[in-house]
Amino acid sequence: MKYLILFCTIILSFEFNYAQKHDYNWAMSFGYSDTIIDPNQGNRVFLMKFGQSELKFDTVFDSYNEEIKKFIHFNQDGTSTFSNSEGVFKYATDGKRIYNAIWDVMKNGDSLNFGPKWNSYFYSHPVPYGIIPIPDPANKNKFSYVLHTTLIKPGLSHIPKYTKIDLNGDNGLGLVVEKNISIFNNIDSLENILAIQHANGRDWWILCHKFKSIKYYKKLLTPEGFMDKGFQELGIEESPNNFFITTCVMSPKGDKYCRYSPIGKFQICDFDRCTGDLSNPEIIEVPDSLINNGRMCFSNSSQFLYSTGQSDLTKNTYLCQIDITTKPVIFNIISKYPNENYLECNSFYQLEKGPDNKIYVGSFGGSKCLGIIENPDMVFPSCDFVLNKEFLPFNSGHEGGFPHFTNYRLGPLIGSGCDTITSTLDINDHNPIAITYPNPVSESITIELMKSLQHSRNLEVSLIDISGKLLYSGKIPPYAYIHQIDVRDLVPGMYCVLIRDKFKLLGTVKVLKK
Repeated sequence: MKYLILFCTIILSFEFNYAQKHDYNWAMSFGYSDTIIDPNQGNRVFLMKFGQSELKFDTVFDSYNEEIKKFIHFNQDGTSTFSNSEGVFKYATDGKRIYNAIWDVMKNGDSLNFGPKWNSYFYSHPVPYGIIPIPDPANKNKFSYVLHTTLIKPGLSHIPKYTKIDLNGDNGLGLVVEKNISIFNNIDSLENILAIQHANGRDWWILCHKFKSIKYYKKLLTPEGFMDKGFQELGIEESPNNFFITTCVMSPKGDKYCRYSPIGKFQICDFDRCTGDLSNPEIIEVPDSLINNGRMCFSNSSQFLYSTGQSDLTKNTYLCQIDITTKPVIFNIISKYPNENYLECNSFYQLEKGPDNKIYVGSFGGSKCLGIIENPDMVFPSCDFVLNKEFLPFNSGHEGGFPHFTNYRLGPLIGSGCDTITSTLDINDHNPIAITYPNPVSESITIELMKSLQHSRNLEVSLIDISGKLLYSGKIPPYAYIHQIDVRDLVPGMYCVLIRDKFKLLGTVKVLKK
């Protein structure tokens, strides 16, 4: 019994979606250095690989001087990659095409974001944060969506679209089954696209801001498809003379939204993962001495916003930490370029949070250096920014070249009242043996056995608290498929239900007592 308790206690300590490793491989490619890429010479692509004892760099192909050329470029910041829930690389996209795991164009994966400007971009699609791959809420191991914005007129008009991929199609190499489908009924001038998990831990909120307006359109992606959730209006009224798109990011916790406007203001809002609503807009003005480039990234706790830009006085590029919890907010310049210690770096540019919760800093113009903010949730200088911590196999893309992701490991927001998805009682989550409901629970938890166990004998059910203390133990009679546990007298908190037969543990589930 002590091993059983230890096992369940370990399970309770993990995040709900601990195995969602969709962002464990970052595709990057050869970029600018001293000379411009010859478009006839092919390219070089490597993967930054997370999830090991240390960050790895694997060159996946180098056709620059080979007879067979591949023209795959991740030189802008409108790119991304996608791995399965176990971290195995499945596909990458440069915003123009989708490439499979052997770096051929995926079947039906050409002409992504096709439009009037498609042919004018030799490298990759130049829409900041314009690509987000997410798993299908109905079957995360079989299908994936690519959310993307098609550029119609630079700085003026974007149309958010989706493309759906069968991950197991074409003998496991992937197959595009739907492509370039408008998400918002062909409403144009919707800049940016954001995806964040609903508080139920399964569905996805899709959020887009309308250019030169205070409108925010939203959809909810469920197993039944995209559901229209209307729009709301709040925040900064854009200047009619602004001809540049804004950029936006969501915090890893899904509780803060930030949009940067070229008029020199950050807009910070609260985000409700239950309703998809933004609220409490706060305007943060960028100091006159700084010009921001709109590349941003939140720390994991949502306390700090990191950004890059250029100093209007010195023309140096800078990396900045902004504490959004102070009144007034505090701008800390972490580092500037040029700097005699940073000769290999061209400038600070793109930012992206890794699955290790560190923030990675790319450079504009292509460089072999890699900047890392080791402790993003610590106030400067304890955040510990290190440049040249890692050296890339070759120069990265000219705009940093990092792919863009969302947080795949949020899971349900326990205690929010929106965790309405029936719990699955199964260790591996492939062949569920039972379901439990409701969860969260206030009076009685119901355990319903699947058919495979309804004729079983010697089944036992137990309930323990987070410390491993046994609170309930009972037997499930043969041919019974419903079992209930009264939890009215339990204090609010997290508990664990266990089902076992005479010889082994069959499954566990976390239960929240309201």
